[in-house]
Amino acid sequence: MIKFPQAPKYGDKVFLICTSSPILPEEIEECKQIVENLGFYPVVGKSLSQNIGGYMAGSADIRINDLHEAFSNPEIKAIFCVKGGFSSSQLLDKIDYELIKKNPKLFVGYSDVTNLNIAFNQKCGLGTYHGPMIRSNMLYDFNEFTKKSFLFSINKKNGEKWKLENPNSKKLNLLNKNNFIEIEIKREKEVIEKERIAKEKEKEKERENKKKEKKIKNK
Repeated sequence: MIKFPQAPKYGDKVFLICTSSPILPEEIEECKQIVENLGFYPVVGKSLSQNIGGYMAGSADIRINDLHEAFSNPEIKAIFCVKGGFSSSQLLDKIDYELIKKNPKLFVGYSDVTNLNIAFNQKCGLGTYHGPMIRSNMLYDFNEFTKKSFLFSINKKNGEKWKLENPNSKKLNLLNKNNFIEIEIKREKEVIEKERIAKEKEKEKERENKKKEKKIKNK
């Protein structure tokens, strides 16, 4: 059975971790401020200050220690991934899945973090959130609509229906069988039209060449 842990309450501690790629040193304080603005107390993992080659937030051991600390510390009520990128797969064979299973926490992340989302789901029965990350999605463009949607999602109660809303003035487009067929037909027509134009150009080129040959012969 999949467990969705309780969302953190106002003032609760939330652990910030880079499970994949690094962030810039000056972005650490900015990420902390974002979490504080959400009403939580940020606890910064060591991985946020690590950088190996610009694509790893420290060694696998540093990131694993952060992950285990976040799940084992009873004061931590949620874990927010700061950024995706590359290399979270290095953690998969080092994770203490029993620790996580016994200490389920609300976990948010996507992109390269999806490796962990799936592993926690399959090995620990932990329901995670494929949601916005602090550096990637909240630092520069975290509008009120997105913020409201995020907080609603993590605070959703069992049995409560999901609300699918779009920002004001934005049309809601759903991909279904019918409009998928329409898209394919449109693409096919575009291909046919391109082929027709290409053939016309080829014929025009042939006509021009024949005119040139005729002029040469007349001379």
